Amino acid sequence: MINWINNIFGNFQLFNRKTTLQSTARERLYYEKLPPLIYAIGDVHGRLDLLEELEEKISKDIKKEKKDALIIMLGDYIDRGLDSSLLIDHLLSPPPPSSTRLCLAGNHEEAMLAFIENPKNHTNWLDFGGYETLLSYGFSRNDLNRNEIKKRGFIHRINSYIPDEHRDFLKQLPIVAVFPEYLFVHAGVRADVTLEEQSDYDLLWIRKEFLDHYDNDKWRGCWDREQSDQRRLKEERQGRSTYDKASTDKQEQPAQREQLEELTIVHGHTPVKEVFISPFRINVDTSAYLTNNLSAIKIVNGEIAGTLSTSNN
Repeated sequence: MINWINNIFGNFQLFNRKTTLQSTARERLYYEKLPPLIYAIGDVHGRLDLLEELEEKISKDIKKEKKDALIIMLGDYIDRGLDSSLLIDHLLSPPPPSSTRLCLAGNHEEAMLAFIENPKNHTNWLDFGGYETLLSYGFSRNDLNRNEIKKRGFIHRINSYIPDEHRDFLKQLPIVAVFPEYLFVHAGVRADVTLEEQSDYDLLWIRKEFLDHYDNDKWRGCWDREQSDQRRLKEERQGRSTYDKASTDKQEQPAQREQLEELTIVHGHTPVKEVFISPFRINVDTSAYLTNNLSAIKIVNGEIAGTLSTSNN
């Protein structure tokens, strides 16, 4: 798996683990109740055409379900594809009918912010999709010459080409959304760290440590999934299976205190050939910009109800 990923994307790391790209940590959302209908969409990477196609399928599916939906975007909206700027415009526009859209941060959004703040020290972002993103904002190829970028005046070009609304969107993206039973995040989690102590860096960038732990058969036997199922059934009997707004008060965040092993992690970041589903983690990144296959997982009343994909006509 990891070798296949590295062959496509390279084994790169843009930032040191201790680097803080923002002065404050990103917001973490904790919900007391699970929405009755959720669609979680994987990495889009500048493919607005695929997102519009998938949203059309989701809209039709919402009509069949006859209930309001929460659409969760798992990050990495920009880079590699050719329509990054238009895709952010799209995400700033209203979502499909009868739905609410929640956009989470991805590592590529974090990398773009780092470049905007200090282009001279983050030109390596251009090698991993940033070049295409800046072209989508109207930069010329001459503008993106490394020597031009290192000039003091380049920051003024950034200010003129990239709208403040887009910068605010990138800065304000929350980093994780936690519900009873499910945790939605871009990259994954570090298994030996409590939910409250997860670093922003790991939530955006982690890969090998996360996959090694959650796909380890020995670990899978360390806890009884049946306890989680019993808790879910009890909550449903108590009428707790409908969506409620997020609480920002840690004293009112029961989902925050749940052990990580009781949550199914829904993530992207690590490309797979088809949506990967297990009781422990669900990977929705089907490498859309390369394969033309953008995917979503569908969750109804806490149960996995299938996938939607642009490859299924």
